[in-house]
Amino acid sequence: MKRLPLALATPATIFLALTLTACGDDVTKVTETGASVTAVESEANLPDCGSDNNGSFVIAQDKQKVFVCYSESWFTLNGNDGSPAQSTTADSAATGKKGADGKNGTNGTNGTNGTSCTGVAFESGDSTGFKIVCGKDTLGVILNGRDGIDGKNGRHGMIRGLASELVKKMKRGINSAVFQSPGTKFFKGFSDNGFVSDWGTWADQTNYNKMEKKHFKILAEKGFDHIRFQIQWHTHFTGDSSKCQIDPEYMKQIKWAVENTIQNGMIATVNEHNLLMQQEQTAQNASNGLTYAKISPCEKAIYKQLAESMSEYSPNSLIIELPNEPTSDAFITAEQWNNLADSLINIIHGVDPARVIIVGGRYNYDKSRLAELKMDNPDGLLMASFHYYEPFYFTGGGCSMATQPDTVNCGKMKWNANVAQRKTIYNDFKAVSDWSKTKGMPVYLGEYGTVNFVKDKTSAEKWLTAVTQIADMFGFGTAMHELGSDYGIYNLKNDKWVDYKVRAIFDPQYDMTLDPDDYQIQDYQATLIEDFDDAAYPTNTYFGGNYWYIYASNVTARNASNVKYPTAGISDFLYNNAYLASVNGSVYELHKSFYAVFSVEASGNNKYPAFGLGINIPNSKKDMSSIKAISFFAWAPGVLKAGKVKFVLRTAYSESLKQDPSDWVGDFSKEIQLSSSWNEYIVWLDDLIPEPYSKLDTLQADWFDHNDDVTALVFQTRHHLLADFFRKFAAA
Repeated sequence: MKRLPLALATPATIFLALTLTACGDDVTKVTETGASVTAVESEANLPDCGSDNNGSFVIAQDKQKVFVCYSESWFTLNGNDGSPAQSTTADSAATGKKGADGKNGTNGTNGTNGTSCTGVAFESGDSTGFKIVCGKDTLGVILNGRDGIDGKNGRHGMIRGLASELVKKMKRGINSAVFQSPGTKFFKGFSDNGFVSDWGTWADQTNYNKMEKKHFKILAEKGFDHIRFQIQWHTHFTGDSSKCQIDPEYMKQIKWAVENTIQNGMIATVNEHNLLMQQEQTAQNASNGLTYAKISPCEKAIYKQLAESMSEYSPNSLIIELPNEPTSDAFITAEQWNNLADSLINIIHGVDPARVIIVGGRYNYDKSRLAELKMDNPDGLLMASFHYYEPFYFTGGGCSMATQPDTVNCGKMKWNANVAQRKTIYNDFKAVSDWSKTKGMPVYLGEYGTVNFVKDKTSAEKWLTAVTQIADMFGFGTAMHELGSDYGIYNLKNDKWVDYKVRAIFDPQYDMTLDPDDYQIQDYQATLIEDFDDAAYPTNTYFGGNYWYIYASNVTARNASNVKYPTAGISDFLYNNAYLASVNGSVYELHKSFYAVFSVEASGNNKYPAFGLGINIPNSKKDMSSIKAISFFAWAPGVLKAGKVKFVLRTAYSESLKQDPSDWVGDFSKEIQLSSSWNEYIVWLDDLIPEPYSKLDTLQADWFDHNDDVTALVFQTRHHLLADFFRKFAAA
């Protein structure tokens, strides 16, 4: 057995070069630069082994043994059977009397065979470090350094939960779409000066998107902590394009961007931005052949090359994101996306086990599609992402995304930042946060922004401020879209910041936060709103003795005995009480609510069959300005699994906007996701917003200005399916 080549010092702290050799095997040499070894007089003097000195070495001089601290226990590295013979004769060798050769202890007269030891690297995907194996026994494990700095070519040390640590650092990021362009017009090979996109902005075709060295410093000094690079790879393949081999010069340019980001103290994220997204074009041009079956192998080839090329960068400084914005069922199903995501995660971690990976949901990273993600996150290296541009008719300016926008007509919409609009963002983000807590993945808001064609800059500033501040409330990492294009925060041609966008995220002029405690129902007293108990024609007391109604282009009514109603299509009401509750005379909710069982199947152009409670007295209105919340019990039947219902309050103001019977003026509404079991749902009336794209919405009407002239309460379905929404919950 070859002895450990250690030089003793007393007392001493020395640097260790540890060579462990197995008989007949190649020598495995592990060098721990800066790993301290302390000498003590005897094994009894070993210090406590804990987290503070995990991985350290100590020499016990009385037995000439080396101990390593691991997992709160001391392990010896010496072979058990090859210990020195107890002899003082001059010819006694270290491995036994007259054992001059001493190789593996076999020649020592008094020494039996020693056990060889070696360092065994972990299998790919397991961890990062090596095991100390002596014979068949593993004496301990040594992990590489936190940032991989302990071995120049060693793999990075795994930091479990690193995704959560990085999200906390990624508060103010910026997207760069410079690499999203084909890049074939200006790119002739790597340039240390920078990269220029093929595309100018719509507003100024001479203002090309670009990244130069100076821009990294400019971004860092402004306060950005990370850059998300949107990268198109498939226009930079070499050789046979079906092999999806990336041009080394282009990869070198991407690494140039990553290195400049890191050198300026920021985190870099890289992805594949276009290939999956281009499936959307299949609907318009089936001949492009971009099917999932063809795209999937190419994505895997791209990510293997990406992982290998980026493996040298610390996990604290670089994140890899899976393909951007997978699309809809027609192009990739939830099962296909999960399978592809799992494959890519395994490919990345097979090369680089400590790397943090970002994954988003389908339908272009829609927030509600995060629930489709099935992958586990045992090491805490996965980060979930979504993108947010709602309402898009405002953030996108109503401008065409396919052709150069009509700058005269687009960008006219406003966003007033009223409570209902801010509550919409809050509720959307809360749903994502709730999912995150159950799934155990931190959340990254990878894109949000307003197109520069939005004419009302105050509206844009308020929206950007609201999204940023509310994302901060939930602890999301954020990255505005984007640096230099039509959503840009910086004019790359003139080297000028877009002031209102900079203010929104770094120096907010508006407080857009909300207090969650304002939206808690406390104790209340019930006031009867409706009693279906024994009336042949059930009336309600709150709305003044008026009527229930139903409408749809096709109604399938249930047969019911001894129950008659004045409106055709309504049947089988289940008798129960509904209540209006109040807190100190100012906060109200429907507590037990009203229950009806009815079936509506939509056909023709009627996409929203509905039933409602209306006032049948001409010109009558209900003042609901003192009502804060309404609750009801509901469920979605098994045929829908989990459906949606739209809660609507109709106002006289809305009706006054109707100039033609066919006009869709819209109402104040909120869409509610139902589960397949009974639940109570609370609708906060300051959540109500004009139905998107309606005339009411165009005018940016505010619920608070019209909540004293309510004429009807309506529930609308969203599905062209059989729907049972309201049923008896409990005995009256």
